[in-house]
Amino acid sequence: MTRSSGNSPGTRALQILAIAASALGCWWLYSRGIRIPPTFSLLNGPAGVAVGVAGVFLALAARPPFRSCILIGWLCLWFTAGQSELRESAITDGTVLGGMIPFSDAGNYLREASRVIEGRDMSRWGSRRPLADAYLAGNLYVARDSVALSLAIAGLFSAAAIGLAAIELRKSMGLVAATLWTWLLLVYSRRYFGEMMSEQAGIAFGALGVALLVRAFAGNAMRCLWAGLFILSLALSARAGAFLVLPALVAAAGWRWRKAGGLRVSALAAVSVAAAFAVGFCLVKLVGERGGKMWSNYHNVIYGVVFAGNWQKAAADIPNYDKMDESAQAAEVYRRIGAAVRSNPSLIWRGAARNWSDFFTRSDAAFGPFSFFRNPATEFILLMLSAIGLLWSLPLSDRLSPMVLAACAGIVLSVPFVPTPDADLMRAYAATMPLMMLIPAFSLVGWRTWMVRLAPGIARRRLPDSLVPSYGDEDFPDRILSALPYVAVMILVPLFARFIAPLRPAVSLAPRGSGVELTLDLGRSSWIELTAAGGTGGHDLRFVSADSFKKGIFGMFRDFYPRQTAILEAISRPGVVLVCSGSTDIAFVAIDAKHLTADGRKITVLGRAISTDSNYDPTFMEDSVAMPVPKM
Repeated sequence: MTRSSGNSPGTRALQILAIAASALGCWWLYSRGIRIPPTFSLLNGPAGVAVGVAGVFLALAARPPFRSCILIGWLCLWFTAGQSELRESAITDGTVLGGMIPFSDAGNYLREASRVIEGRDMSRWGSRRPLADAYLAGNLYVARDSVALSLAIAGLFSAAAIGLAAIELRKSMGLVAATLWTWLLLVYSRRYFGEMMSEQAGIAFGALGVALLVRAFAGNAMRCLWAGLFILSLALSARAGAFLVLPALVAAAGWRWRKAGGLRVSALAAVSVAAAFAVGFCLVKLVGERGGKMWSNYHNVIYGVVFAGNWQKAAADIPNYDKMDESAQAAEVYRRIGAAVRSNPSLIWRGAARNWSDFFTRSDAAFGPFSFFRNPATEFILLMLSAIGLLWSLPLSDRLSPMVLAACAGIVLSVPFVPTPDADLMRAYAATMPLMMLIPAFSLVGWRTWMVRLAPGIARRRLPDSLVPSYGDEDFPDRILSALPYVAVMILVPLFARFIAPLRPAVSLAPRGSGVELTLDLGRSSWIELTAAGGTGGHDLRFVSADSFKKGIFGMFRDFYPRQTAILEAISRPGVVLVCSGSTDIAFVAIDAKHLTADGRKITVLGRAISTDSNYDPTFMEDSVAMPVPKM
């Protein structure tokens, strides 16, 4: 019996070499960074994405023994390069300071993740999104409290999930369609490079769910169906969005396996979905604040739908709203919604119609399903491709047709409950974006089943390999096993950290006279040092030019946080170190750079807490870091 070439020692050696080269490249990019010319920026513009997609196309065209390691390795390099570019940019926007330090919602996620790995429960804020906090906590624990490294690991998880899904699509849709799907997802994902946000979990688990579901529907792999629905449900629990895709997929599974007991298949599919939500609710009970609830702020979205506004309308309409606790807010919001709907039931349909109109007709206002492109012409073309993909799926004759049709129905039916004006360039749809991208991709392959019906002779004509699906009727356990690291990082690692082996806090504070005494473990802290132009930082991304830092304070940050902006501009000078605190008490820390050369890992400094913003303060400022009083 001859040994297949795919298992030969030479093949294995080349696979190991490709994996090793990718790992070394990722480490080099993470530790040293890369200055990407603006023309090829991964964060902005099309050229950086085009380079990434070209590599994806070539990797997908490679021979099967090398396809997986080359593709996933390339995507890992691409994601790591994107984070390095963000850190090198030193930009300060709504979620990051100096290209690295989490702020605003990202700072809250860091706080909740830090609480978990330090053996404490989440706050009420974190209890609303327990699986997202847990996923970020798992990565932070693996990275031993290094924020930058934890986000690099999260990027690798996203890259691997996208790569696995692209490989499955290569088999079931062909090379061109798989490349189109990957291109769409790379454009969408780059916005979240290096950001400690729930979208990290949504994209990674959403893409992995698609990989398993495509294997299930195309390859008749029943076990992958249960795993895929479970993983996709975890994605939606972590990043709430278009929930109605789940019942749509359950119904599609019943149709796909109708000859093998469709009702039983649908029932087990529903159990898989329910199990994922049960995990989230159990996590709230285990590590959430007493009385904390998942998605406890969703009533604000419903209020905006009914009263023709956005998620902030309830706070604007209801007196003393900000002074109420969450239970009182929800009770008052639902009372007003109930009274309004009873007096005028048409408010529901008007709100739904308005949101559908935004979704389908307002690409120029960045409200459409492909608004993350920020190019109405591109969005229009993709909408047309999506319409064609839907048309091709209607006969339900292709193996993937039920899944594509379920994606269409589930997302469209969810739109009234996830308004695109609130979605922030489809951010709220992060968990289902990998599923939604199947619709335009299917336009490139679904036509064949129609043509076979209209002209049977076409079935005998040979098409290019890039357009021919290659289905396999096997249940691949390795695809299911690929989900285990994701589940471990989201669930097992955080629980291990919380109850068995927590880390000691890297930051602690204590009152000292009229000020505050801060104890900081520099060895476990994430920080950036502001230096003079051409300073001695070399390629270390932790050293940032003070001028670059000051210029990088983004316009949106200035608008939303004027007091914080004034402080940052005042301390934008060489010799200042900004530290991620991960603490409930302090948003971030500013200390003197002299401490970086001190003997030992721990330092103790005296300073003061400066209030900047009611939601994200205070800032700890060491006494030696003089700062002019900001002008108000």
